[in-house]
Amino acid sequence: MTAQNQTTEPTGGMNSADALRLRQQYVAALSQFINRLSLPADALGRVRQRLAGARNSPVEAMLEQIAAELERRQPQTALAAAPPASVPGETAPPTATEPPGDAIADVLLTLFERITLSPLTEQAAGKRREQLLQGISAEELPRFVNDLAELISQSLLLTQREKQELEEFIGHILEQLRRFDAFVRCSEADMRECRDNQAAFEQQWDEGAQGMAEQVSRATDLEQLKRDVNTQLEQMRECMSEFRERESDRRRRSEQANAEMHEKLDEMREETTQLRSRLQENRARLMKDSITGVHSRFAYEERIELEHVRWKRFDAPLSLMLWDIDFFKSINDTFGHKAGDRVLQLVAQLIDSRIRESDFFARVGGEEFVMLLPGTGTAEAERIAEQIRTLVEEADFKHKGNPVQITLSCGLSEFREGDSPEQVFDRADEALYQAKQAGRNRCIAA
Repeated sequence: MTAQNQTTEPTGGMNSADALRLRQQYVAALSQFINRLSLPADALGRVRQRLAGARNSPVEAMLEQIAAELERRQPQTALAAAPPASVPGETAPPTATEPPGDAIADVLLTLFERITLSPLTEQAAGKRREQLLQGISAEELPRFVNDLAELISQSLLLTQREKQELEEFIGHILEQLRRFDAFVRCSEADMRECRDNQAAFEQQWDEGAQGMAEQVSRATDLEQLKRDVNTQLEQMRECMSEFRERESDRRRRSEQANAEMHEKLDEMREETTQLRSRLQENRARLMKDSITGVHSRFAYEERIELEHVRWKRFDAPLSLMLWDIDFFKSINDTFGHKAGDRVLQLVAQLIDSRIRESDFFARVGGEEFVMLLPGTGTAEAERIAEQIRTLVEEADFKHKGNPVQITLSCGLSEFREGDSPEQVFDRADEALYQAKQAGRNRCIAA
C-alpha cells in the first residue's frame, strides 16, 4: 500500500460514525499490542504519536509503521545474527533486549484475538494465524506485520463494501416502491379515465336517444324522418366505436403496467431473498467463535442486553460467570499454539455440555469464557460453577499420549438493583482476579 492509499478516508457505504467505531476497536487492540511489544524508546515514541492520531488515520498504516520499526531493528534481534566477538581492549556491545521472534508471535496472536475482521476475510486470517502457530522468524516479522496491515485494510474495505451494497439494495427497494406508488397512482388515474369515458359515452348516448325522440315527435315527412334517424344512429355508432377504442387502449396500457409491476415485484422478492440469506450467513458467522464453535463475544453482547431487559422486567435472579483457563500461556509455550487451541476446544465442549437449556455460554476473548444463568441466584450459581470446575479438573486431557492437567478459575456475580451489564461483568472480573491471586483452580463470588 502506498502512503497515499493509507490516508484515504472510507467512501461509499460507511459513514464517519461507523468507521470511527470500527477503528476504535482496532486502536484498542493496537494499544495492547504496542504495550507488549518492546520497541526502542524512539521507535515507540514514533508509533505512539501515530496511534494518537488514529481517529483520522487508517489503522493499517500504523501497523506498517510498526513493521518498519521491526525492520530497522532487525539486525539487532537475537534471531537475526550472532553477536560479534569481543575485541581485546574494547567494551563489549550491550546485549539486545528486544523479545525474540516467538514472543512477538505471541503478541501478534493476542492481537488476532482482540480484533474482529470481516467474515469474508476469515479464510485469509486463518492462514495468517496458522502461519503464526507454525512459527515465524525474526526476519519474517516485518513482512508478516505488513501482511496483517493489508488484511485489516481488506477487512475495512469489505465491511465498507458490504454496507454500501446494503445501502444500494435499500435504495433499489425504495426506487421500486416509488415505482409501485406511481403504478397505484396510474391505476387510480386509469379508473378515473374509465369512469369518465363511460360517463361521456352514456351522456352522448342519452343525447342521441333524446334527439331521435324529438325528431320522431316533430316529424311530418316519413322519408325525412328516416334520414334524420339514420344520421342520429350513425353518430351513436361512432360514439360507441370511440368508446370501445378508448377502453381497449386503456385496458392495453393497464395490462402492460400490471405485467411490468408483477415483473418488478418478482425481482424485489428474489433480491430480498438473496439479501436475507446473505445477512443470515454473515450473522451466523459473527455469532459463533471460529476456534471453539461456541457463541462469540458479539453474541454475548447481544444476549446480555436481552437478559438484562428481562431481569429488569420480571425481577428474577440472574447471575454471570467469568471463566479463565489457568496458566494458558504456559500451555501454549510448552506444547504449542495448536495444542492451546485444542485445549480451548475441549474446555468449551465440556462446559457447553453441562449448561442448562436456558443458560448462555460464549468465548469472549483469549482463554476467557462467560456464562449467563437466568433464574439463578448466587448460591445456585456457586454450586454449578463448582461442578464445572471439578469436571474440567478431572478431565482426561492428554498431549501426545501424556496427561496434561487443566484447571479453571471462575469469578461470578449476581445482578443487583440498579446494575448495568458492565457493572456485573466488572464485579465478576474482580472476583476472577481474586481467584487467580488465591491460587487458581477455584470459584469466587463477588
